[in-house]
Amino acid sequence: MPRREDPDLLRDIGCGKIAPIYCLHGPERYLIDRCVTALRQQIIGDSEASAGLNHEVFDLKETPLVDVLAAARTVPMFARRRIIVARGLDQVKAEGLEPLVAYVADPNPTTCLVLLAEKIDGRLRAFLALKRAGFLHEFARLKDRDLGPFLAREAQSHGASMDNDAAEALASAAGPDLGRLMQALEQLEIYAGPGGR
Repeated sequence: MPRREDPDLLRDIGCGKIAPIYCLHGPERYLIDRCVTALRQQIIGDSEASAGLNHEVFDLKETPLVDVLAAARTVPMFARRRIIVARGLDQVKAEGLEPLVAYVADPNPTTCLVLLAEKIDGRLRAFLALKRAGFLHEFARLKDRDLGPFLAREAQSHGASMDNDAAEALASAAGPDLGRLMQALEQLEIYAGPGGR
C-alpha cells in the first residue's frame, strides 16, 4: 500500500489544503496524533467556543459508523468547517464499513472526517474506495536508519541544530518510539536553549 510521507501531509495541512476525509492508520501513533492536532488547529484554531460546536470525537467501539457518517453530513455551527474524529475504524466489521463507500463518493465539503485505525484490511471495499480517492494514509514505524535524519529535521524545525551523529546517538539511547524520542529531543532543546546545538 503506498505511503504518504508525514512531512508532505503536514505541509498540505499547514497550507490549508484540507481534504474532506483522512483515514490515518498504522502503528506510529505519534505521527498520527500530530496530523490530527494539525487538522484540528487548521480547522478550529484556538477558539474553545467553536471547538465545542464543531469538533466531535467518537469511539467506533461504542458508536456505529453510520451514526458518525450522519454527524459528518451536518453543517458546522458559526464556522466554515468542522472536524469529526472517529477512533477504532479497524474494530468495525466489514458490513459496518459499507456506508463509508457511499460517503467517500460524496463527502460533505464542510466537514473534515478523520478516521483512525491501527491495522486495516486493504482488500475491503471501504479501504479500496479511500485509497482510490487519496484519503488513505499509512504511518508505518520509521526504520532505525531513518530515526537520526528525522530527529535532525525536527530539531531544525524547532530552531535548534543537531548533527547526524548526535541524532543517531539520541535515537539509539531513547529507542524507536517516536513519542519518547520527541520528549528526549524537547528536553535537549530546553537544555541547549534557543538556537542551541
